[in-house]
Amino acid sequence: MPERSMVSGEIGKIMPYLCDRAEEKCFRAARAAAELRDSRATFLLVIAINSAFSGPDIWLFPEDLTLLLWLRLGLVNVVFGVIFALSFIPVLARRVTLLMMATVLLYTVFYAFFNQAAGAPPIYVSGIVIMYIGIYAVGVFRYAEALFLGWSGTALHLGLSAGLELMSATDLVIMTGEMAAVNALGMFVLYRLERLRRREFLNLEKIATERSRYHDLLVRILPASIAERMRAGEQHIADRFDEASVLFVDIVGFTRLSARLEPEEIVALLEKVFAAFDELVEKHGLEKIKTIGDAYLVAAGLPVPRADHAEAIADFALDLQQTAHGLNSPDGNTMEIRIGFHSGPLIAGVIGESRFLYDMWGDTVNVASRMESLGMPGKIQVSDEAHDILAGKYAFEPRGTIEVKGRGEMQTWWLSGRRENTI
Repeated sequence: MPERSMVSGEIGKIMPYLCDRAEEKCFRAARAAAELRDSRATFLLVIAINSAFSGPDIWLFPEDLTLLLWLRLGLVNVVFGVIFALSFIPVLARRVTLLMMATVLLYTVFYAFFNQAAGAPPIYVSGIVIMYIGIYAVGVFRYAEALFLGWSGTALHLGLSAGLELMSATDLVIMTGEMAAVNALGMFVLYRLERLRRREFLNLEKIATERSRYHDLLVRILPASIAERMRAGEQHIADRFDEASVLFVDIVGFTRLSARLEPEEIVALLEKVFAAFDELVEKHGLEKIKTIGDAYLVAAGLPVPRADHAEAIADFALDLQQTAHGLNSPDGNTMEIRIGFHSGPLIAGVIGESRFLYDMWGDTVNVASRMESLGMPGKIQVSDEAHDILAGKYAFEPRGTIEVKGRGEMQTWWLSGRRENTI
């Protein structure tokens, strides 16, 4: 489909086409599949109606029955069947309305010669009006196509009727009035239909645009997989993860520093620091959960589980340490951060009705927070559980035991780096 333009919602006054050419092109591309489907159905309908008229032929023209049935069922249906088959050729399928126009004009010619051969009464000849009503009613043709076909076909039919003397001058005048009325009414109805179709298209485009914006907003505030679940209609999202790693990082001395800074300087500082952290989150494929003041919360192993969650968090922590060395606070001093992480089970899900937040709960989150708050500037404090997972690939220094609220004494470690010759 052609690239969408901004939806303007403007439809022409004289011709019921969208004023923006790009929008009109999008509309026609969207309609193409429906036009092809409807055209093929119309081909079959025309063949069926043409075949059905063989019944009146048998009753009205028994003396010429063989010729008439051969013309109607043999010649016409075969020709229309061939045209129907041509609509499955890709290059012709894209121009299916041209095939339909050819069908209408061919049938107009056939109808005239058929009625001449049968010596049909004028009332039978006027049956062509049904087909010309269909030009506007079936909705296959665009407005300009229907206008051209309706009036040119009418002229062709009236010319053949006069030339083949299918009706008297009086009947011809009446027929002319009938056909003109059909075309005039058809123009009005199709004009309204075309405008309604385009209005519906614009409304659907606006809905699609709003949905896209909503999805973009969800992806900005929620993990992509969670946003997709919400788009799919999932109302309550809460998942249990048996294995995950949670990391907290905090700017040391931020409270004292912020007391000396202007609000704009505080925001600028946090933007600079958190932007650097965000880049590392992307690099390691982690999930940023939220920021709380100057604290930054990250998780690995959710919302999509991963076996190397602890390694990913450890590598992230080491990179954070290096990044902090390159950041300076407004007073010119090197930025110091405190990092702590823990591994274990937790629950994560979406809370809020008007403002969504993807958050985590459980002892694992609490312990990770304690690892950071009870740590030391420039250090990465790791729980014993996380240490056991990483001991073979990373270097640690034992800190000893510390008192952790809600857990009592815990053995903790300082993460110092990756072991050499490990991947």
